[in-house]
Amino acid sequence: MSIDIETIATFLESHSLKYQIRHSDSGDFIHTGFATQRYENQEGEKHLHLYIVLEENGEFFRVVSPNCYVVPSEETQRALFKTLLMIASKSKMVQFSCENPSQMDFGNALPDDVSLPVDMEWITATVEMPIEDGTLTETQTLRSVFALVKILEYYHPVIMNAIDHGEVDFSIVEQSEFIVDLMNQLLDIEDELAEESSDESGDGIDEGDGALSIESGDDQEEESSSDDFI
Repeated sequence: MSIDIETIATFLESHSLKYQIRHSDSGDFIHTGFATQRYENQEGEKHLHLYIVLEENGEFFRVVSPNCYVVPSEETQRALFKTLLMIASKSKMVQFSCENPSQMDFGNALPDDVSLPVDMEWITATVEMPIEDGTLTETQTLRSVFALVKILEYYHPVIMNAIDHGEVDFSIVEQSEFIVDLMNQLLDIEDELAEESSDESGDGIDEGDGALSIESGDDQEEESSSDDFI
């Protein structure tokens, strides 16, 4: 049981996500965009372009972030490819490929404000799944879209570190979260000790919950919203 682009468009509309239906030699596809907190595109903008593509007469579904990174010089390529492979193993659904934008079936349908040098190799991030004789639900569609956004958003500092410095270092994002969790645990213990001390003193003062929380500004998770790129 195949699905069509118009049905997927209604899924996006039900969540107030902005999009355009574009045309290419291989058929129609959806172009949407998201404002980001960490991720920056090659124009230096915190904006992520996504394409939703149907293939095999609507029986194969893909969400694509085309050309999200430029393949660097040979000095740091090994670190980049290893980083992307590790990200794919750490996450669900998201995979990466290296290609030239001129080889993309929908490359000729890029919006006017997106220009891509054809003499470069680029990294493309993709989530894809077969539909075959089944169907694609609204929940599946949105999970695929947001999975791609969140993975690129979360791991962007790690990817850029590999591109710029040739280092594979996930502690950039993971260690900071560990420290935040540890500090929150210590604060909880401190609060418990303070409550015990207060009970023993017999003051009978009820200060409520009083739990403190530390949040890292860089790692603070915010729900991405569809950006108005139209």
